[in-house]
Amino acid sequence: MDIAHKLQYGASALEIKEALVEAGAKHARHVGQVDKAMELKRTVSDIKHEVHSQLIQNKKTQRQVSGIAKELNKIHRDAVQNTTNSVTVVAVLFASIAFLAIFNLLGLYLRDGPKSGKAHIFNTIAFRVFCLSVLQPCSFLLLLSSFRLPSLPGTRELRNRSSQL
Repeated sequence: MDIAHKLQYGASALEIKEALVEAGAKHARHVGQVDKAMELKRTVSDIKHEVHSQLIQNKKTQRQVSGIAKELNKIHRDAVQNTTNSVTVVAVLFASIAFLAIFNLLGLYLRDGPKSGKAHIFNTIAFRVFCLSVLQPCSFLLLLSSFRLPSLPGTRELRNRSSQL
């Protein structure tokens, strides 16, 4: 650019200077110095590309989180169903054992008289306490098994967050 600057004034000198400016030529004193405007333009362009790539990555992450939340909800529903089924089976087993214990009393049965066929321990207080202690938990377990179990703690918040995605 310094040589073109020393050319005599004329149309050809102007054309040469314009061509050199368009090509990005510099004066010797400016070589090695950073052009502030070009540096700012480059920085803004870099920031723009970085923000764009972060937005794309954010969308991918949201899709992945949404998929994970759906899978967690499915696993939770399956776990609640399995727990309900297990509690029901256990309650039925307890009830079966309790009724078996009540109708198959240990000890001897009366053979003669108007009370024949009844157990010797039938009229005792200990037997009545036993019947109440066996029947009360069994009826409570059957009552519990007839209702759906509530959600586990914290799953309501997870469900709300996944629906917002």
